[in-house]
Amino acid sequence: MVYLVEYSFWWGIICKLKDLYKNHKIKVDSKFELSIIEDDIFLEEIKGLSNEEKALKQLSKKQADIEKYLTLNLAHTKIIFAIGVFIIFIGIGIIASTIISIFLNENSVQLIVIVSGFLGGLLVDAVGAVFILMYTKTVESANKFQSNMVETANTYLGNVLVSQIANNELREQTLSIMARELVQADRVLDN
Repeated sequence: MVYLVEYSFWWGIICKLKDLYKNHKIKVDSKFELSIIEDDIFLEEIKGLSNEEKALKQLSKKQADIEKYLTLNLAHTKIIFAIGVFIIFIGIGIIASTIISIFLNENSVQLIVIVSGFLGGLLVDAVGAVFILMYTKTVESANKFQSNMVETANTYLGNVLVSQIANNELREQTLSIMARELVQADRVLDN
């Protein structure tokens, strides 16, 4: 009977995790489809606008995208950091409880219990350290991606400034120079 209850408990957890995964996948797919629709709507909105208005709209959209990315990234990195710190404190607690049990039960403590408690605490601390390392790598990656997004926003800002040039020939020449500079900057990043 106990076996049946334990089996149903674990089966219930597995089914719930499976449902959560399905719901998450549906949510991610829906967000992706929604972003495609939003981009299509944006393209329709800017179709009849002047060059300057298009450039301004593109710049403001890019700035909103950067802000959304930063907010999401900060939330994720806070969670990773909190998990890492929490796991480290659990490891410290295991080590401390092992040391306390040594002093409280001097006669009945066996060497195996002491060693396993101490090693368990160290292993938990190692897992916490891995989470902190993940946090560091995530922040580095996010900073690099953010720099790329800011660079793209700066390109849109340059597009806004170029669109304000009244002389068509000078505007086209400036756009040509900007395009050349962007290609050269991209080549430098690839090497």
